[in-house]
Amino acid sequence: MIDSDLIDAMTIAVVTGVIIIVWFIASKNSNKKVKAIKDTRVSIPVQLSEIEIRSNSWVSEKPVKGKFDDSAHNNLAYNKDKSTIEKTVNMNVLKYRFDYEGKVYEYETRFDYDTVKLKLWFEQQKETTLYLNPDTEEMYLDLSFIRKS
Repeated sequence: MIDSDLIDAMTIAVVTGVIIIVWFIASKNSNKKVKAIKDTRVSIPVQLSEIEIRSNSWVSEKPVKGKFDDSAHNNLAYNKDKSTIEKTVNMNVLKYRFDYEGKVYEYETRFDYDTVKLKLWFEQQKETTLYLNPDTEEMYLDLSFIRKS
């Protein structure tokens, strides 16, 4: 007879394997999609200093529940009577206007990243590429140089 601990370990191994395979396939499909965009659209060089960055930051509080969710523990943890975790949210709107073959296009995207780090990456990189499908006006701004740290 098979030990229940062995069955649990095998179940965890199989589930972990499935998750890794799904992640790998999704990542590969995403990479294929980006490659297809880069191969089939018009590439337009973009000076990152010309991109307008509008930023807004706020602190989001999430209630904490669990075995230490009491005021005595919170006081010991210097959290006073708060049973929350605070997280800083950075919302940046990137805007870029450009002409292509006599037509004015406007690109806009939202980007959750520390604003100071974003500006430093832009200063360091100087230039990137925007990919445009003139027929559908679909655009993709290559920000792959930014590390999510």
